[in-house]
Amino acid sequence: IADAKALADLLINDQADEALLQRVGAMIKRFHHAGLDHVDLNARNILVDDAGKPWLIDLDRCRLRTAGKWQMDNLARLERSFGKFMSKPHAVEVMDSILQGYHN
Repeated sequence: IADAKALADLLINDQADEALLQRVGAMIKRFHHAGLDHVDLNARNILVDDAGKPWLIDLDRCRLRTAGKWQMDNLARLERSFGKFMSKPHAVEVMDSILQGYHN
């Protein structure tokens, strides 16, 4: 994906706005509805292209499953990944925005 940046880098540089984070949440929801369990969902495996479209990468260990607890486990893993490069309060704010997009 030409010129795409990792969501982690955008967050570190304060370049991820509310609208982008909600698009990320909506993207994750689409994958979850399709049954894709991304066992390594983290802020480095979400890329954002120049148009602001999020992309999910590193699908090598993914599997298709019926709906279940794994979906919330994926989201929890994503939130934990934020803690590796930002404060807990900021990580919670980012995750809240992503969840708004996920639940809409």
